[in-house]
Amino acid sequence: MINRLWWDLDEVLISSLEINQGVEEFQYDIGIRVEDDIYHVKINPATYPLLSFSRNLLGPERVWLLTASTRNYALKINQACDLKFPENQILTREDISAIVNHCRFDPEFKNPHKHKDNILIDNLPARQNEEKMIVGGIPLDNYLKVDDYYGHYQEGWREKIEDFIKKCHEN
Repeated sequence: MINRLWWDLDEVLISSLEINQGVEEFQYDIGIRVEDDIYHVKINPATYPLLSFSRNLLGPERVWLLTASTRNYALKINQACDLKFPENQILTREDISAIVNHCRFDPEFKNPHKHKDNILIDNLPARQNEEKMIVGGIPLDNYLKVDDYYGHYQEGWREKIEDFIKKCHEN
């Protein structure tokens, strides 16, 4: 049974580009301002069905966002894209750094997010996501590396993720 499902944000649920990165060729759904930057965001067509599927299967309290993005960016994207993650279920770059530093330098620190039955769905290979895996206590078997989403949906992408979630939930 899954304790907590962690979703990555960029290149999984959405794709975004800063306005100075050639967005004239990027077909985007929304534009948002984060501090001095403007981002054009394309929402993966599988995002809403996958979030609904995972929340219905596991319960919304078990579906979280774990992103290397800044807190400000993640909160703005969450709101603008209507991803419906409660703020206390979003861990960002700042949170990851604080938790990893506690784990490394404070032998008495008990990571409240670590659990052997957590899973992570991310576009990066596991070896490039060591810090996220530390935060969630993610074993390699509970890590799904998905293809990058850069605004073009790939057939079978959603089904691969749903199958992984079902398999982990049944174990």
